[in-house]
Amino acid sequence: MSKEISKDTVKILQGPFYTWEETLEITGLKISELRYYVEESIITPLVYTGQRDFLIFDSNGHNDWTGIAKCGYRGHMTLHISLILDLLDGHSITLGTGWGKLQEPQKVSFTSFKNPFKYPLPMTPISNWESKGKLHTDKLLQFAATPFPRESETVSKLIRGFVEAFSDPSAPKEKGSIAHALDQHSKSPPENYTLNFKHNSIFEPNSLRFAASELAKTKNYNSSAEKSSTLEIAPRNSHKKRKNLFHELIKRIIHENPGINATGVWEILRYECDSDNAIYDIDSILVSIDARSAEWETLHGEPKSISRKTVKNLVSTLASS
Repeated sequence: MSKEISKDTVKILQGPFYTWEETLEITGLKISELRYYVEESIITPLVYTGQRDFLIFDSNGHNDWTGIAKCGYRGHMTLHISLILDLLDGHSITLGTGWGKLQEPQKVSFTSFKNPFKYPLPMTPISNWESKGKLHTDKLLQFAATPFPRESETVSKLIRGFVEAFSDPSAPKEKGSIAHALDQHSKSPPENYTLNFKHNSIFEPNSLRFAASELAKTKNYNSSAEKSSTLEIAPRNSHKKRKNLFHELIKRIIHENPGINATGVWEILRYECDSDNAIYDIDSILVSIDARSAEWETLHGEPKSISRKTVKNLVSTLASS
């Protein structure tokens, strides 16, 4: 059975991305607890796909798709929650005419807006093709995506072609005869071509991924926040001498996430900076973060800046201390 997702549920998630085994290890959750968070839509898992060709389309109904583009993609994508739960239960899935949303525009290797099919449309479920060649990739990926299907002739067309080749066109079209059957076909011709969506749409359980930005919603991250709030740290308006607040922030992240690397720390910092409910930045020192540096404030509101390279060295130093 094909399964589809609502366009309203799609959101871009921030990495790094972890397998479900890594997720259990990082969060300390049981598999049943992780499943609960997924079922209740508290966290949104993704799947990782190796290089595949995808069909990008718009949908007005189950059998009314408008083709928009063909693209090559290697990266993360969303799927319907029922398919995600099948993967979490250890089952392989075949997406078929189900679909999701590609998450990373920069992972698109090529895009073609020309009709890629050699046979004429419509071919169920694609009713027509509408080029949107002026769309930027970011906008394009707001549409639905499914692994690109294989097209072939239908069985009925192959049979009709065989019968036509060996039948006598001058034979009487009596009811029940081959000639009569061909005549009925010509009056109401069936579809001649079909699309196979199953040959390139298998996903295995090890393709499941959980974004770092989603893991912050689990109970273990929440309990970490509670622990952090009980630490004996002076309030921001205290006149007591304090350690480097940025270093303390990095220490908390490393302490609560043993084995985390510098990239993981940086992604957590980015999430903390954008979040209204920060877990580790209990002093609210983060101001802004981009790909190269982080801006933060001292106890007295003095602006500071630290490069990503320096943070990498800092993580290495604090992790080994």
